Amino acid sequence: MAQNAEPDEQDLAHIHWSWPEFIAANPARSLATADLAMDYFAQSPFFDARSNNASLRTQYRITNPFFSHSDEKVLLPNFTQGFEYIIAHSQPPTLFLVHRREVERGRRDNVSAMYFILDGKVYPTPTLYDAMATRLQNAAHLVTQTFTRLSAAHPPANPRATSQWRATVPTSTSNPETEAPNDQVMDIDVPEERKDDTPTTSSTVAVPDWHLFHALASTRNSLQTLDEQARTPLPARNPADELRAIEATLSGFKVASSTAPTNVKAGTGGGGSAVSPSVRTSGTPMPLPSLGGRAPSLVGVSSSPLASWTGTPR
Repeated sequence: MAQNAEPDEQDLAHIHWSWPEFIAANPARSLATADLAMDYFAQSPFFDARSNNASLRTQYRITNPFFSHSDEKVLLPNFTQGFEYIIAHSQPPTLFLVHRREVERGRRDNVSAMYFILDGKVYPTPTLYDAMATRLQNAAHLVTQTFTRLSAAHPPANPRATSQWRATVPTSTSNPETEAPNDQVMDIDVPEERKDDTPTTSSTVAVPDWHLFHALASTRNSLQTLDEQARTPLPARNPADELRAIEATLSGFKVASSTAPTNVKAGTGGGGSAVSPSVRTSGTPMPLPSLGGRAPSLVGVSSSPLASWTGTPR
């Protein structure tokens, strides 16, 4: 007869387990204590029936159906061989850390596996080897993908020209020979995901942007001129000279305007009231304000365009 072989252990590293009905059946409606969390863990597929905990539960639950982990942890130190489960850390009712430790000649310092219960779900913790292997595989994949893209965009070696990296655009996988041109495809024949202006062939995607090329070329040609203008200091300007130039311009305007015909018509008033005079230019009267009942003279006023008119009220 063939000897009884141990069953192959199932890989449970990628699953989590929960039983909401078990939690709802408790009076607290949650995993309120560590003993209750261990009883909950004993129902999961991560609990091994060959453990010392399972042996105690099998023996004592026949006579005591309410045998729980609170009674179990008192009897576990009596075992000198095998393995057992304990609650190593707890933060009720959300987090519990379960250790599986090997028992060798009464010593219990070798932890072979760890599990944690988070919000009613039981998860296995990965080993250090699994964590490092996953991280290294991810890093190797990213490095390989990076070098593949760099090799595709590397410019050809040409000692007579400046090397320029080219930006590759992912081409479409569709076949342009089996597709009709965009101007011949009606909207009713196009699926919902293609009813847009997005090009579908690789020939239209690979067209370079000549506007951007000419703009960059013009900027490059103007760099030398811009550098020269930046190095050239600005000429110093004297504000007094600018004021004198403005005064000379106004004086020339006054002399030129003094030769024009003037027609000043003063208003007549009665009872000691003064009427503001008006200046006529091209048939349009321009009223002047009165100061203290007298019409002011326009001679010597240089800050107003009316300074060129030398009229005196009657």
